[in-house]
Amino acid sequence: MKCQLVGYSNAEFTNKDTGEVTKSVHLHFVRKPKLSENGVQGMVTNHCVVYGENIAKLPALDVGGNYDCDINSYRGKDYLNDCVKL
Repeated sequence: MKCQLVGYSNAEFTNKDTGEVTKSVHLHFVRKPKLSENGVQGMVTNHCVVYGENIAKLPALDVGGNYDCDINSYRGKDYLNDCVKL
């Protein structure tokens, strides 16, 4: 689905048990509602987090840029399967 990147932030956290540092990128997209989403007015926001080695697979991040994203929603969380800059 076509989305627009409206913001992102980089973060990292340390596992207290192992001391391992993991990097993450939080991505915020907006998109038009799907036909199956009844009662939605305006745009729909998706928040996805990408961890570790998968960060290198992301395209260049440009706030306001358009992307073709494959996002799955499961139990209230959004998961980014693929993202291509348009």
